[in-house]
Parts: sequence; C-alpha cells; structure tokens
Amino acid sequence: MPSSVFLRFLPPDSEFHLPSFAGKKIHAGFLRMIACLDPQLADKLHSSSTRRPYTLAPALMMVRSPDRQSGELPGLRITCLTPEMENCLCRAAKEKVFLRLGNTRLRVHDIVDSAHPMVGKTSYRRLMHPTNGNSSGGGKLHFVFHTPTTFRSKKGNELFPLPSLVFHGLLLKWQIFSDVPMPCFPSDFAADIFDGLLRPCRYCLETEIVDYSTYRQIGFTGFCRYELNGELAENERKALLALARYSLFAGTGYKTTMGLGQTSVTLK
Repeated sequence: MPSSVFLRFLPPDSEFHLPSFAGKKIHAGFLRMIACLDPQLADKLHSSSTRRPYTLAPALMMVRSPDRQSGELPGLRITCLTPEMENCLCRAAKEKVFLRLGNTRLRVHDIVDSAHPMVGKTSYRRLMHPTNGNSSGGGKLHFVFHTPTTFRSKKGNELFPLPSLVFHGLLLKWQIFSDVPMPCFPSDFAADIFDGLLRPCRYCLETEIVDYSTYRQIGFTGFCRYELNGELAENERKALLALARYSLFAGTGYKTTMGLGQTSVTLK
C-alpha cells in the first residue's frame, strides 16, 4: 500500500537548526528509529542491496526561529512502498518514539496523512485502475520536482528528466515492491524504449547545489511536461499513467532517501 505522510516532532528544549538537506543525518536517524521499533526490518533495510521501500525529505526543519511562527513543528515527509514500512511508521507515531539527529532527540508528535497534496494512501491496484473521473487526462503528464533531482549514469549524474531516466526508475521500484504486474513492461524492458513512448513537450528547470557537508550534489527543480505517443496501445498508456501516479510515493531519481527527487504529477 503506497503511502505518504508528514511525521511531525515536538520542538526540542533548546533552539534547533538542521540544514535543509542534512540528508545523511536524517537517513541515519530514521534507520536508528526503525531499529528501535523493528530490529528485523532494520537489519533487512541495512543488508538490502536493492532499492529502498521508502523516501525521506525534511520539512519545517527550523524551530524557534524569529522568521517562523511559534508552534511550528519540525518534521519529515516519509513515503512507504510496502505494508511493512507503513506499519512501522504507524507504530512510531503511536509509541511516540524519538528520532536522534546528532546530539538532538526529537520525539514524534503525530502523523499528518490527509488534507495536503503531498500526502495520501493508495494501492498498486488503484494506481493501475483509478476510479476517479480524471484517470486518463488529455495525453500529457505534468511532473513537478519539488526537491533537487538527479539521475545516476555511467557517464556521471544526468540533470535532465528524460523519459528513459524517469520512467525506468519508477518501473524498477514497481517491479520490486508491487503485487500488480505490468505485462507490457517486463523485467528486461530497455530503458531507452521509454523515449519513444512519451517525450518532453514543455519544461522549466533550474539547477541547485545540495550541500551534504562532506560533498555536494547538483540537482534540478521545476517542472517537465510529457506528451504521450498517440499510437500507444491501451495497456501501455495505462501502465505509463500508473507509473506517473506512483512517482508521488516512489520519488524520482537518485538519493530519494536523503531528500532528493520529491515529485508530484497531474494529468493534463
């Protein structure tokens, strides 16, 4: 059951400032929190060499600062791609556990799981077979990249969201975590074939440097609109739309567990 929530924390006793992209600290703290709740799941996440069943991104990470309203809580946007991860996250909220970031401990306050465009819950079956009236749109997919996004390749990092980069990454996560098959996109489906199924038709992107303290990462933010090939078979079209919807939960590109690649999509 793919899901997306904001996990909010109580303000610490003293002033607390975390840089916007302290992704390594957040990821390490999150895994320690999971280990306190479910050691077996934590071991599984640590030992896995495949893609992770969650994404993380900081939200409201400045507390008790003059330029913010009083009462704001620090938090994380967390997405889960498996029931196991979702259940563990629910336990974190119920048991009011701590997230340790360096020398600071933040106690979980609550979960925001509704009334926000970047949160929600669905199933792989509903992603493939939506029941709402705007399930097919008008043949265009409008992707918004809310946090810096980049893609790994043999030549280095790629800074443009080609369909082969965006959709092949989403397909790989779908194949790993979904219980709903995509027969039209088998496991050996070549990434570059996506470039013939849809194409960028409009975009506005700008690069941004993310400082991870020990190294820097360049990514892009903005939007890219894709136009579907008019000769697509119906099952191909349905699968592409499902992958596009999946991006809200799966994220896009590289380091989605460290704040990068937070994505939303609307059908035009």
